[in-house]
Amino acid sequence: MGVQRDPSNEYEFNYQKLIMDAACVTKSDSDSLRAEKVRRMWKQYEDKLICGSTSFDVQGGSLLKLAVSRRMDDFVFDAACVWNVDLNRIDSADGRTVLDYAFKEYMQNEGTAIAPRIKTYYEMLRFGCDGGTASIKARHRDELCAVVGSKPDGCQYKQAAQSPSDKVREEHRRETLRRMMSGES
Repeated sequence: MGVQRDPSNEYEFNYQKLIMDAACVTKSDSDSLRAEKVRRMWKQYEDKLICGSTSFDVQGGSLLKLAVSRRMDDFVFDAACVWNVDLNRIDSADGRTVLDYAFKEYMQNEGTAIAPRIKTYYEMLRFGCDGGTASIKARHRDELCAVVGSKPDGCQYKQAAQSPSDKVREEHRRETLRRMMSGES
């Protein structure tokens, strides 16, 4: 089941119509006002913009994670590059951000035909769509929780002491990220 087209033909996809309607966007709104309205609506209701489907591996996870999971290119693009919604929410369902989830998906699919597509999601979420790496948009949970004096909800999630195997996994994650971003993968 792919992304459904908007039956009213007002937008390309039905999800766009639903998001625009929820944000009270009007036809006369400029593109920048549309994006601002979506950002405000997203921030206000982000704890309700979740997926409870049992076929999704993060029940109660964000719609952004669902979009990555279902390979919904346009939704990921709209959220990260058109609407510029906050990508740094730590889900209570799994204690991760959407960037953590995209990385997990990449790791699970490394070496397969789908890995480059997931890498594109990761880069789009991390850096936006202008092609530059100067500004970071999305962050990993550990980056958000490391900022002194600015602990978002979810930083206390599953914070057990690291075992030696956790440290090895973390080193592997960092090395994979380095290879991924340098184009070696």
